[in-house]
Amino acid sequence: MKRLILIDSYALAHRAYHALPPLTSPQGVIVNGVYGFLLVLLKVLDELKPDYVIATFDSAQPTFRHEEYHDYKAQRVKAPDNFYEQIKIIKEILTNWGIPVLAQGGYEADDLIAVLTSKFQGPDLEIIILTGDLDTLQLVNERTKVYTLRKGLKDEIIYDLKKIQEKYQLLPEQLPEVKALRGDPSDNIKGLAGIGEKTALKLIQDFHDLENLYKNLEQNTPLAQKLSPKLRTTLLQNKEQAFFNRRLVTLDQKIDLEVKLEDATLKPPSSEKLLPLFQQLGFNSLSQRLFATSLSKKTSPALKVERVTTKAAWDNLAKLIQEHQKIGIYFNYEGKKFGERQKKKVFFVFPEQLIFEIPLEELTNLSNLSWEEQKSWVTLGAKVLIEEFPCCRHLKFEDLEILGWLLDPERKNYELATLNKIFFRELKLETLAENVGQLLNLADVIETKIASLDLEEVWTKIEQPLIPILAQMEMTGILVDPVQLTSLTQEIQQKLLNLETQIYNLAGQHFNLNSYQQLRTILFEVLQLDSGALKKTGGGQPSTDEAELEKIKGEHPIIPLIIEYRQLKKMQTSFLLTLPNFINPQTQRIHTIWNQTGTATGRLSSEEPNLQNIPLKGEWGQKIRSAFQAAPGFVFLSLDYSQIDLRLAAHLSLDPNLKEAFNQDKDIHNLTASYLFKVPEEQVTPEMRRIAKVINFGIIYGMGEKALSETAQISSKEAKYFKEQYFKNFPGLKNYLDYSLTKAKDLGYVATQFGRKRFLPLIGSLGQIGRQEERIAVNLPIQGLAADIIKLAMIQINDYLVKEKLTEAARLVLQIHDELILEIKSEIIPKIASQLQEIMETVVKLEVPLKVHLKQGSNWGEL
Repeated sequence: MKRLILIDSYALAHRAYHALPPLTSPQGVIVNGVYGFLLVLLKVLDELKPDYVIATFDSAQPTFRHEEYHDYKAQRVKAPDNFYEQIKIIKEILTNWGIPVLAQGGYEADDLIAVLTSKFQGPDLEIIILTGDLDTLQLVNERTKVYTLRKGLKDEIIYDLKKIQEKYQLLPEQLPEVKALRGDPSDNIKGLAGIGEKTALKLIQDFHDLENLYKNLEQNTPLAQKLSPKLRTTLLQNKEQAFFNRRLVTLDQKIDLEVKLEDATLKPPSSEKLLPLFQQLGFNSLSQRLFATSLSKKTSPALKVERVTTKAAWDNLAKLIQEHQKIGIYFNYEGKKFGERQKKKVFFVFPEQLIFEIPLEELTNLSNLSWEEQKSWVTLGAKVLIEEFPCCRHLKFEDLEILGWLLDPERKNYELATLNKIFFRELKLETLAENVGQLLNLADVIETKIASLDLEEVWTKIEQPLIPILAQMEMTGILVDPVQLTSLTQEIQQKLLNLETQIYNLAGQHFNLNSYQQLRTILFEVLQLDSGALKKTGGGQPSTDEAELEKIKGEHPIIPLIIEYRQLKKMQTSFLLTLPNFINPQTQRIHTIWNQTGTATGRLSSEEPNLQNIPLKGEWGQKIRSAFQAAPGFVFLSLDYSQIDLRLAAHLSLDPNLKEAFNQDKDIHNLTASYLFKVPEEQVTPEMRRIAKVINFGIIYGMGEKALSETAQISSKEAKYFKEQYFKNFPGLKNYLDYSLTKAKDLGYVATQFGRKRFLPLIGSLGQIGRQEERIAVNLPIQGLAADIIKLAMIQINDYLVKEKLTEAARLVLQIHDELILEIKSEIIPKIASQLQEIMETVVKLEVPLKVHLKQGSNWGEL
């Protein structure tokens, strides 16, 4: 028996588009939908080995369903423009392959598939429908099956008569009857009120179809009388709607299609027609899979590795460095942090996969090589090279780790093997040398994509110049007094013991304070406190999280003590007991890792330990920070941007009220409170200002009313009212946020003023991920720009210190969100503090002024 595959191309491409990250071609065209479509198609061709293939597409023209029902699919968000561009590419590929492409004005692909299954039905032909949804299940019969995907692109399932019977206990042709009653939310077809899928299935299982159902209802048969009066009334009152729904969900098999089965005979793909297109799209692995023979003439040269242990080998390496403008260098080591790494070897990479391997015992000779700044040095982890090899500290590296992050900032792993796997899927690279051998090829691909996506400015002006600055910050570290940490540990331990005693006395018994279950028993069974206001856990128990306990803080004296105990315990375990482990015994400093690729917004992150997470507020936060001290003869200088996110919102939105507030140096939270509570600014209370502050930041962070309500500790009704009032007073900001969202949906990505991008393939889709991407579209232009500005400030401050020959007297030690902290010799503070402040306030030209607060102290706590 021969086999025909009918492709519901639009549905399959749409599934692929949302299942894969935003892959781009070397020319910068987004092609994730095309790539995923082809992956599934090739998988199906390999598995099912069809004799014939036909691809069907939806028509851009309205269908009879749109004409008869104006709300048909009205709730669907239009896909980004780049999705429709990918549909054109898919059609081009299929046409060049020789696969018939069918579309008919006024009809959907499902309707065409229905016609084709009827037209080609016969005893000697099996038909497989390849689709991304289940609308075609009604067409299944003994010789017609549906091949679809449960989720993603790998978990497939084939529906035949048996599978449909198992799942629905119905015949395929009865499925439209079910949809007629329950509706089809994906197409915005409303079901009969109160009838869900379970009820609809039971009705059709009992009555077979609508005709028989309504015949029984109208004759009031015993079978109909088994239905509840409410259900019978609903069905009878909505009879016309039910039959109309069935017409909408039933596929139309009356279209006249001029296509012959022999025209759909599957032929081997033509390398002459398809290979150039695949290479243009960057589909290297698919090219290898389909056209291995044609590509065999273009195989990569064999890997050549020379171990450098002799003078002749060193001379040969030096000669090649002189001859080549672009050179790859890869450092192999163990350990993550400065001062703790174990060097293993260094590789130099040249074209044609020529590699020189420098073993550990020869690494001291690296300084004898010519390290010319004007050459292009390609690597991964340039910061580590700068820290470990002084001969590299004047170079500007092409760091593929950071460039790869700019292309896909959501990823967590940018190691060489991972990047090679992403960009060279067709290559089997198993050894370290094989991966290193692709370094220059990888650079060519990544640099092309960086240029095509207009990411060059954010790389050359921000990320690349920042690398040596972060390396210097890691080498400098920050001085910590271990004796003071030990003293604080003892003090907090005694405080915890005292709290335990008080809590046990109030509870009337001992229990495990760190056990949520035991605490719940004490509070709500022993002490019988009211838990009605508290959120429930997944198991339905009242939550004892700190935020929930705050709600009943006044109900019993034990609650404030438990909250205090929790806070102190966190201070002890998260900071006081862990920080001493990170102090370098040689330098007495903590050398944290400043991670340039750790966030998707562009902000720096810190790890081992995370110094950005040291508590700021409260008695113990200040005590812990006081253990971080400036070196003798030095002080800390803090330069902190004031309300930078709100200032950037004013700059980007050009809202007149926001601009005026900052240009006149008003208290923006006080002004907002005045608007929200409709009182003069001088009558704003601290509580009003607190709520206004939450609203100000919540709006630009994309918070919904529920989040605003919880964060501001106000009712949902108040949150809704305040949000409405907010936008009435800042209409320019509302227009800007709406515009940002619309633009992101059209483009499929969002960008900052400097071109930093986040790709949003699922924006506009239903569910939590779609909403999350909408929030990103709103706040990234602001948060990402704030990240760019603080990095530019670091670069310009460093340039100033170098120019003034002050690098030994002043050094950056911390970057905490919107704040920079420098360790500076005491005597030069009066000379340079105002200069540094001016640099930060004028680093970019905005519609409103940037404002920086200065503080100084001998330890971090004093700041």
